[in-house]
Amino acid sequence: MKRILLFIFFLSSGMSPVIIAQENPGAVSHQLNDTISQFLDDVIITGNRMQIPFSEYSRNITVVTKEDIDNLPVQSLAQVLNYVPSVDVRQRGAMGIQGDLSIRGSNFDETLVLVNGIKMSDPQTGHHLLNFPLNINNIHKVEVLKGPGARIFGQNAYAGAVNIITKVPEKRFIEVNGFSGIGQSDSQESDTTFYDYGINIGFSMPGETYGQYLSLSHNASNGYRYNTDYEMNNLFYQSKLTGLGGKFNFQFGYTDRKFGANGFYAGNDEYEEVKTSLVSLDYEKVAGDLFIKPRIYWRGNKDNYLFHRENPQWFNNVHLTNVFGGEVNLSYDSKWGVTGLGIETRYESIDGLEEEQHPEAQNQLLNDDSRYNLGVFLEHRFTFHKFNMTPGIYVNQHSDFGFKVFPGIDMGYQVNQLLKIYGNVGKTYRVPTFFDLYYASAATQTFGDPNLKPSEAWMYEVGLKASEKGILGETNFFIQNAENTIDWINDPENPDVKWQAVNFSNVNKWGIETSFSVDFQQRIGPEAILKKISASYVYINSDLQDSQFKSRYALSHLKHQFIFGIHHKIAKNIYNSLKFRYLSRPQFDDDSILEGNTNLDNYEVLDMRIYWEKANKMVYLEATNLTDSKYVEVGEVLMPGRWFRAGVKFRFEY
Repeated sequence: MKRILLFIFFLSSGMSPVIIAQENPGAVSHQLNDTISQFLDDVIITGNRMQIPFSEYSRNITVVTKEDIDNLPVQSLAQVLNYVPSVDVRQRGAMGIQGDLSIRGSNFDETLVLVNGIKMSDPQTGHHLLNFPLNINNIHKVEVLKGPGARIFGQNAYAGAVNIITKVPEKRFIEVNGFSGIGQSDSQESDTTFYDYGINIGFSMPGETYGQYLSLSHNASNGYRYNTDYEMNNLFYQSKLTGLGGKFNFQFGYTDRKFGANGFYAGNDEYEEVKTSLVSLDYEKVAGDLFIKPRIYWRGNKDNYLFHRENPQWFNNVHLTNVFGGEVNLSYDSKWGVTGLGIETRYESIDGLEEEQHPEAQNQLLNDDSRYNLGVFLEHRFTFHKFNMTPGIYVNQHSDFGFKVFPGIDMGYQVNQLLKIYGNVGKTYRVPTFFDLYYASAATQTFGDPNLKPSEAWMYEVGLKASEKGILGETNFFIQNAENTIDWINDPENPDVKWQAVNFSNVNKWGIETSFSVDFQQRIGPEAILKKISASYVYINSDLQDSQFKSRYALSHLKHQFIFGIHHKIAKNIYNSLKFRYLSRPQFDDDSILEGNTNLDNYEVLDMRIYWEKANKMVYLEATNLTDSKYVEVGEVLMPGRWFRAGVKFRFEY
């Protein structure tokens, strides 16, 4: 294993002289047009306080650009994140209609997702974390920060954070993106043809003082097996207004999802409707060396769950969650470095809507409850020639869990133009969801615990980056020492309870990640036949000390993850993008610690897109799971087999 990791890393570093030798000194300028990816060293990481260039960040961060997304064989953000090292998206069904997101072996409640810096965490359950109120065509870039995030983002950035960045385009246009797909189901329930389709229409109306962007999308499928049909509608609006010496930014998003939930939780006839809304307003102002950004936001989620789709009177739960938040973030640039300061407040509530349920239905509503959080951030970035250091602290007062302090520090040393050594350490946490605390069902023998404590962990990371124009190589080693880890367990000595929420005394994880990519267009120019190659390997090991119990989530993380991608030209204006991934999870011989989410089979998936592109137009054919692998990512939900799609994208500028 070690030999393989060393080989991959030195390959990424050692490619540099090979590529330089092949570069044509008489080639056209490297100042490429908008369809060519920008050099990642110049990409600014969009933090809430400090804006730091990618090359200067002393953390393990993956940036997925808009060009990357446009070329991938994907139709949802969940699919995009599947190709990010150390990220595990365990989908229930197709197209990311619902999925659980984790980073570095965490579970779905231990990762934070943000849209333009606005936290998308749902206090009911992390199963709603990927309910994005936007379409992938709206995304400008995605930043994936791995490791402890409390010092930077606050609660629930336990093992990392995903920040989705959108923006009002600079050109005026109308764009239309549409696709339709077909596949053959060979599941146990049926042997039928299934289909899906989707359309997105976007309107860009920029201006010097006032700019707007509006997007509407609709996706649907009849389902690749019994009761897996879905319908998803998204509305996203964004605007910017220059005034009062600064800039106002407003965004509104809404998603309405309806889907058959075969095997998602407890049965084959489940059905769910989820509606998520997001509204935010912020103001940016630069006054000399001071940058200040106050903002307010609201996120709402309504979840309507039926245990039996055709018989809603059996069991019907309807819950409404509301999150109201406000922040003030600022940074000050002085001769001593950059200082970041922020204060946030967040109010969360949940209501069981008994009046909206089927009148004869059994139900198990969560307790109506609310809680609030107040936090203060302080960090300072020191730079001494080749060395940089960013210590910081997050101080938190939670209405349910009291006063806590979360320190951390990032450090980096630029050895030379090619190599950088970095390390970081930080304390992080996540609070229990309302489901963890209050769910109680005698029918399923599942019970939360109102006395749960927040999960906390110290995390450590050291790494080495190799970076030269168009070439990125990185390897890092990380450790997680956790306390009070929240999980659901089955205690053989208590047969009346199938699942009980508990705090484990200690869960330790460690792992290694190595990756490299070469962008030949940046090395050679736009005439390069081979546009880009990339590969990554991740290994994660865990130690669950309370192993006398069956664990529902703590042991179901990735153990091995390998991802390979190649993007190349076939003929004039015709290209191919291919992605391969292999995943395996821990296997155990001791039945005392097993549950349906563990001992899942290893699997590999190959996706591909062939497309013609010219002057704001694209026509493509893509295949998902080209090898027709039979695999399960969570529980007993069999994922779709081979699936073909055809699509078009075109833009009218005016």
